Amino acid sequence: MKSIQTRLVGGLIISLILFLIVQWLLIGTSIRYLSEAYIATRLEHDAESLLTALDFTTQPVSFDADHVGAIYKQPFSGHYFRIKTGVSEFRSRSLWDTNMPLMELKSGQSQLTRWQGPQQQKVLVFHTAYMAAQHQVLISVAEDLTPILRDIETFQVRHTEITVVILAVLVLIQAYIVRVSLKPLDAVRRELESLEKGVINQLNENVPLEIRPLVEELNFQLKAIKKRLERSRNATGNLAHSLKTPLTLIQQLAESDELAQMPEVRRKLLLHSQSIQHSIERELKRARMAGSNVSGRHIALLPEISDLQKTLAAMYRRKNIATNINVPQETVCAIERQDLLEILGNVLDNAYKWASHRINVTVTQQQDRETLIIIEDDGPGCEADYMEKLLHRGRRADEQVAGHGLGLSIVSELVEDYQGSISFSHSEALGGLQVCIRFPKT
Repeated sequence: MKSIQTRLVGGLIISLILFLIVQWLLIGTSIRYLSEAYIATRLEHDAESLLTALDFTTQPVSFDADHVGAIYKQPFSGHYFRIKTGVSEFRSRSLWDTNMPLMELKSGQSQLTRWQGPQQQKVLVFHTAYMAAQHQVLISVAEDLTPILRDIETFQVRHTEITVVILAVLVLIQAYIVRVSLKPLDAVRRELESLEKGVINQLNENVPLEIRPLVEELNFQLKAIKKRLERSRNATGNLAHSLKTPLTLIQQLAESDELAQMPEVRRKLLLHSQSIQHSIERELKRARMAGSNVSGRHIALLPEISDLQKTLAAMYRRKNIATNINVPQETVCAIERQDLLEILGNVLDNAYKWASHRINVTVTQQQDRETLIIIEDDGPGCEADYMEKLLHRGRRADEQVAGHGLGLSIVSELVEDYQGSISFSHSEALGGLQVCIRFPKT
């Protein structure tokens, strides 16, 4: 669907064009009608003047040419007449040798016709009939329309030019009015972007009446979703915490002296209790990330990565690993801070766990483009066939290294929650594992 602005402006242009076309046709038709009506009136007066030039006292009837204007004597002047009464007939000299039509009418009748006159002239002919001195007189008076039609055409050309200019001005004015009128929609769109990024928590309801119900409904739904998420997170957290106490007692019971004589039972109790504990921790983390899509924030990456690096360097100080952090100072990412720490903490912890001497952390971000985080180490790496299985829950690269195989699974779910992606490959620079995390543009 086209934008509202395009549809409004397009509809306005079509309406104005149709209106101006109809106006142009009406004006042209009216001018022609008024011009011909004026000429017809003048021809009727000329016919009456010609009637007075007839002398009915003579036999046959005579015609006094001195009563006729000079224009009827000039050949092809565009003004013509023809008179017939009984056996007598008179024609204007302007006709020269051209025969002008004469219409048989009853006394008192008149009619207008068009005639292709001398030299292809467009002529308007007024036919009328009189009864004078017991004689029926038929008179046809004509005038060339070419000059006035030329003037009308000139007027229409100028009128068309003025109409086009007026149309352009009206379109520009209306386009400006439409744009100004739709500015509140642009403001709502920008607020929606800010809402998605977590800059604001609800939309401003100071909007035009036409869209106020929509904005109010969106704000109501946002509040309802937020409350439902909070209840869900609280319920999950409460359930998980309520299970921790009995789970701790089960673990203590498994390690008690009473079960020392039953090592297989102790092993199974510890195994299942640890599995339950890891599931609880995992669900607690998922509950914390449940609201990420509603209230994301722009987090500066460099300080968070630097703090994580210092913490992990202290934890793995015996390995003496050199970490190269290449993160632009201004780089930010629209993500909850705890989720960011969860993602980077798990990946960096794996890197420190497997690295021999070096780790590289590189972040690239172009304007309005995705954020790319690359973490690579100089450890033993991973077979290509096994890389796809690293994100499976409980999957571990080496069973000899402590862990439960849940970290990368949680990372994958967190990244997907932000419409991002995570992939593994061989590090060309260091030779170990390379982890690429992509987040969409902020």
